[in-house]
Amino acid sequence: MSHTVFVGCRASRRAWEAAKRREMKRGRVVIMQIEHDDFCKVFEPQGYCGCNPTRVLKDSFGNVLASVENAGSYDLRAYLLGGAHE
Repeated sequence: MSHTVFVGCRASRRAWEAAKRREMKRGRVVIMQIEHDDFCKVFEPQGYCGCNPTRVLKDSFGNVLASVENAGSYDLRAYLLGGAHE
């Protein structure tokens, strides 16, 4: 089974990290929304992200704080465990 991962653009990955540092502060509600493609295997049991999702940060009112495209595949397990693919 191949785990194809879309790497994306380095500038986009850096922009996503900068947006998280800028917007995700202690005592602030921020909603992180990952918009996967319909064909993404993350929706299958034991699936993994093989698409290039749009990453969006929103405030508690639903206003978009940051939106980044072309940052590569998103692995929630790696994010929660402190993985480096982010």
